[in-house]
Amino acid sequence: MLGILANWMKGTKDNWRSRYYRKSFIIILFISAIPGIIVGSAIYFIGVKEVENQLQNLHRTQIDTRAQHINEQLDALENALSYWAFEPRFSTDIVDVNFTFDFLETRDIVRTLQTLEGSNPLVRNVELFMDTDRGPVLFRPSFTLVENQELVEWYRGYADSPRYIDWQTESPEGIDSNYYSLMLMHSVPGVSRNPYGALVVHLDVNALMRHLETLAPYEFGATILLNGNGEVLLSSNETELEYFIEDLTIEVARLAEGETSFQYEAGDEVYTVSTGSMARLSDEWTYVSAAPISSITSPILFISQIVLAGSAGIVIIAFIFTWLASRNIFKPIRRLSKKLSDEGHNHAPMNELEIIEERWETLTNERVSLQNKLSEQEPQLRENFLHQLTKGYLYDSTEESLRKRMSNFGWEVEEAVFIVIDLQLTGLYDSTTIDDQDETVAIFSSMNIVQTTADDYFSDITLMNHYDLSLSVFICVSRKEYNHHVVIHFSHDVMEKINDLTEMKVTLTISGITDEVKQIPTLFEDVSHGKRYRKFENKNQLIDLNNEEHNRVQEKRIYYPFETEKEIIQSVRKGDLEDTELLLEKFVNEMTVKGVSEMQILPGMIQLYGKIQHEILHTGIHPEHLFTGRNLLEELQHIREDRQMIDWMMNEVIRPFIRVMEGKLNLETKRNVEEVVLYIHEHYHEDISLESCAEKIGVNPYTLSKSFKKIQGINFIDYLTDLRMDEAKRLLADTNMKINDIAEQVGYRHTYFNRIFKKHYGMPPGQYRKMNRKND
Repeated sequence: MLGILANWMKGTKDNWRSRYYRKSFIIILFISAIPGIIVGSAIYFIGVKEVENQLQNLHRTQIDTRAQHINEQLDALENALSYWAFEPRFSTDIVDVNFTFDFLETRDIVRTLQTLEGSNPLVRNVELFMDTDRGPVLFRPSFTLVENQELVEWYRGYADSPRYIDWQTESPEGIDSNYYSLMLMHSVPGVSRNPYGALVVHLDVNALMRHLETLAPYEFGATILLNGNGEVLLSSNETELEYFIEDLTIEVARLAEGETSFQYEAGDEVYTVSTGSMARLSDEWTYVSAAPISSITSPILFISQIVLAGSAGIVIIAFIFTWLASRNIFKPIRRLSKKLSDEGHNHAPMNELEIIEERWETLTNERVSLQNKLSEQEPQLRENFLHQLTKGYLYDSTEESLRKRMSNFGWEVEEAVFIVIDLQLTGLYDSTTIDDQDETVAIFSSMNIVQTTADDYFSDITLMNHYDLSLSVFICVSRKEYNHHVVIHFSHDVMEKINDLTEMKVTLTISGITDEVKQIPTLFEDVSHGKRYRKFENKNQLIDLNNEEHNRVQEKRIYYPFETEKEIIQSVRKGDLEDTELLLEKFVNEMTVKGVSEMQILPGMIQLYGKIQHEILHTGIHPEHLFTGRNLLEELQHIREDRQMIDWMMNEVIRPFIRVMEGKLNLETKRNVEEVVLYIHEHYHEDISLESCAEKIGVNPYTLSKSFKKIQGINFIDYLTDLRMDEAKRLLADTNMKINDIAEQVGYRHTYFNRIFKKHYGMPPGQYRKMNRKND
């Protein structure tokens, strides 16, 4: 054993004498150990500061991003409040409403305020203050009368402010300051010179505080929100220093213009402070974020120490292995050392890495920014492309160019098939959740439901709003993944959700499928035509154009209620509005019960409109005078609901016609009655009757009787009898004529005259004459 060790030591000593051995040993040791020492030392003594700066820059970037998010939410709140302040519901007419009795209007206002209240997570409560003739009222959001005069004057002061919208932090005297801590106020209505009140949004201070705390994500940090006067609006302090917020606020006020960050020493800690501004209407808020530098850089310090310790260990291990390996690699080490020497030039990689990193970050930010902008505009670009495609503007484009354009807009068109679903809403008049005039709310609610539901079924859909309570759903799906049952199930799911949310009914029309882009316009045309096959009833309907048997059955259902049409025309002639409306309901119901589709009901209503217009022309009234140039046929073609169609026919056609007819008939009737009254006074002593008078003026007896009583307030016979009895009384009292002669003079036979005179005055004519002369 000692001999072997002696031989090994002797060989090592001999090798060490060799210049090449020593050189190779030193090179191997340098290559294996020295770089570790250099790297470890550089990381510990140089890299820490650089990485520290990088981490602080990253920290500031994160703060700016989070502050921008808070600013965007506040911007959205200001825009939403401005939008609602111009809402027609808050027009000046609302101050005349008695909210104590008009509970429907009160309910609608409460719902509107609740909708605004739920539109932004920073909103805690929304109020509407109105200074009405019945006294100041406040919706919070429920209705209440304001009896606190100081609170009333406080609201009036901001309602009459020259600024239509502004932020407010001052609470009314004697009122809970926590409730009125931070508010956004807008006078209503809109920019009226004489606002009657104000919309007040109370911010959820806790929610806003949680957002502000994200500006200081490390422990033992602090955040402050200042108004334009440097006053603290909100603050969060985790530094355990009692006066940290006050001292930091003073330090921020001393900052030079344009300076947004600095280091601030407090206690035993150094803080990195970042500031920024938020433009708020007529004010500018400032946010301040303070984070301890030790919290930011502590991870890299710990890692660098580990690297240094590891480098030292590597040096030791490298020395041992170099010593053991150098004897075995002595011969080839010369060639290897030359090769290492040729490649061992210093290139200062740190500077190049910084440049590469900086350029990489710049390109990445630009790419992300462009991708975000494209993502925001992609739905509109897609909808515009489909609009151009369906309208024929891209007719000359080839299939290949169209597919390329669709790929640029984000569609996966390779081995894909296309389907179109048309969604038509009905029952807006019957809905209790959506106002019958607010079609926009109905269609956008439905679009949100369709988009949310489609995410569970398809990877790629595009919505097209047609702004007539209908929209189209364009589906692009892989041919391998396409399943018609999935489309049917999706359609039923959409129906149920829209029914639950809006209480409206849905007609869904499903097209066939195609794998050619140039055939997409045909799909849109098919569903537009196919939805006319729906039954004209306010209920959910699914029309699958892939079902040919369904289409053939729909085509065969033809029905028109001719008898009811005649009754409607007759009722219109009589001017009976109530009966006409009932007959119109009967007319529509008869076609609906027979299962007639919308495609056939619309021509039926057009036919009925034509009959009524024919009757209008017969009365001598020109439709141009009656309807002032409106295209009623076009209006009728856009109606999709039976109740709306009945109301339209009554309000836009029949009522105006009957109103004009009644005005025309009233003047003529009055002249006829006056002529009859004059004739009665001149010929009451003759044998005249209702029939003879009607024949004389050229009307039928029934019409004359009805008109006479309406104008004179008494029927024809009673009027004639009263006139004759008055004349008989005069002759009995003023003349000595015989009673028989008086009877003939007033147009009666003697016996009948005695009987009717006694019936009127309770005594015979002779007794009346004696009593009258006795009194004289």
